[in-house]
Amino acid sequence: MTNKDMPDNLLIERLNKEPALRSRIVDLLELVSNSSGDFDTANSAEVQVIENLQQFGGELLTAWANEAERTCQRRSKSCDDKGTKHGKKKSAGIQSMGKSN
Repeated sequence: MTNKDMPDNLLIERLNKEPALRSRIVDLLELVSNSSGDFDTANSAEVQVIENLQQFGGELLTAWANEAERTCQRRSKSCDDKGTKHGKKKSAGIQSMGKSN
C-alpha cells in the first residue's frame, strides 16, 4: 500500500494521534477555501500559505524527532531486557600481595 492508497479511516486514525499536525492541516484547508474571506489578492494568500507551510514544516520535524526518540528508547530497553547491562566495573584491579624483595 502506498501513501496515496491509504484508506480514509487509517488516515484519520493517524491524524488523531498527532493533534498538532491535524490542526495545521485543518488550517491549511481553511486557507485554501478562503472561508474567512481574508484574502482578496494572490499576494496576501501567498504570504499566509508560506507562513503556514513553514510552521507546518517545523511541526512535522518535531513530530518526526519525537517518534525517532521513542523508537530509540524502545530499542534501548529491548537490548537491556536481553541481559546486556552497562555499568561501572566492580573490580578494584589487581591487588598487591605485599612487598617483593
